[in-house]
Amino acid sequence: MIRFQRYLFLQIFWPVLGLLGGLCVVAMLSQSLTQLDLIIDKRQSFLALLWITLLTLPQVISLLLPLALFFATLYALNSLLSDKELIVAYATGMSFSEIAAPILRVTFIAMLAHLAITTHLQPLAFREMRETFRAVAADVAASAIRPGQFIEPAKGLTLYSRDVQAGTLLGVMIHDARIADQPVTFTAEKARLVTLRGAPAFILEEGEYQRRRLDGDIDFGRFARYALELPDLIPKKEFFVLKPSDRFLGELFYPDKTYFYDQRQIAKLTAEGHFRLASPLYDLTLAAIAMAALLGGEFSRQGNRARMALATGLALLARLGALAVQAIGIESPSLNWLQYGVPLSLVLFAFAYMMRNQRAPFRLRALAARPR
Repeated sequence: MIRFQRYLFLQIFWPVLGLLGGLCVVAMLSQSLTQLDLIIDKRQSFLALLWITLLTLPQVISLLLPLALFFATLYALNSLLSDKELIVAYATGMSFSEIAAPILRVTFIAMLAHLAITTHLQPLAFREMRETFRAVAADVAASAIRPGQFIEPAKGLTLYSRDVQAGTLLGVMIHDARIADQPVTFTAEKARLVTLRGAPAFILEEGEYQRRRLDGDIDFGRFARYALELPDLIPKKEFFVLKPSDRFLGELFYPDKTYFYDQRQIAKLTAEGHFRLASPLYDLTLAAIAMAALLGGEFSRQGNRARMALATGLALLARLGALAVQAIGIESPSLNWLQYGVPLSLVLFAFAYMMRNQRAPFRLRALAARPR
């Protein structure tokens, strides 16, 4: 790269990172507000909230990267025009392709990063988030037990603990009416929360139980150690069914057709796979729209606000269009090609517009060469 191209490259590259970082911070703050119940209701640590918020970053970056690239390109080109640097570049003999080259380099770097995020980092982060939520849901001692209070963490299950010391519950009473016609009440000196077969369970020690039989009589008994499983505390469907956002490309395009959920979601899974692959194309689309707005027209001493406003509107419509064509792909899988066709058509239109208006650079050269 010549010095001016390196300068233009950095003029776009650093604003992309800055804008993306700022937008991600705003999105993370918004996301963290929706997860405050982890601290308030479930008494998790701030680190758990921070970890879950960080796991949303790949999806946030995927959504915001095209917009960050668009605004950075728009800002850099407008600055070059306002400071007459672009006029000087044309006056020294630089061609349109040489001006566009550093912009396209930044764009292709963004596209590669975007592709890595959508195909690998995003599903990896979502799976880790699923496991984190599952661990939080299983942490009954933190999310359910209130010393000195009766609580009902699941339908038909009532818990009481006199005190909690170092993770051990003291003075425990549990009334289990999940089987309506055979309720049982446990009392124990102490209990510990463990995980059995992937579900939370209480290990009760030194206690008694009272169970009503079907004939109405009451059974009494004592035990030194008893395991009470609590699978109802984990919503199985939510944690054990992989959503489209949690899957890698191979699982989206080649789902397990012997699995009932996958059989009914094939169209949705396929549309999600095409959306992941097509998303990086919008980096090029929005960059091309920004270039067309400021490099494809005539130089104006009154500024470029109107063209920048129009380009911004088109960029936002393009991002909304990505979601619209994904929905179309779910309804009609044969139209999934639109997920690639729409952004590529916009790119071709933008470059065709710039090529047709190549007279603009000559006007810039003439303006630069005009005697004052």
